[in-house]
Amino acid sequence: MRVLSTNVSAIWQLQGSSRQMVSSSDEVTDYLLSTRLQQARGAIARRLEPGERLIFTYDSAKPRLVHMLGVRQPLRVTWYIDGSMRRVEHMHPWKDVAIERADCIIEEPI
Repeated sequence: MRVLSTNVSAIWQLQGSSRQMVSSSDEVTDYLLSTRLQQARGAIARRLEPGERLIFTYDSAKPRLVHMLGVRQPLRVTWYIDGSMRRVEHMHPWKDVAIERADCIIEEPI
């Protein structure tokens, strides 16, 4: 897992996509999860503090499943394609599941 700068523009630079900024807050810490193992674990058994986000990046846009099994806190999950927001869900621990096409997903505590 790699800590990024305080905004998501670094994500789009890493993906080679547009440089659309999602957040400009200086109070945000982004954690880039780019390996399959990091992405499989995601927020499971991890406690995110306010201002922390998990960012999942992928090579291409295709349906991406997010489940809350083993996750201890509610999360706001946002799916993106080429920097454009596709869907936002407020998901509850242990019970919610959602799927949407994306090349980037951001999870943050509610």
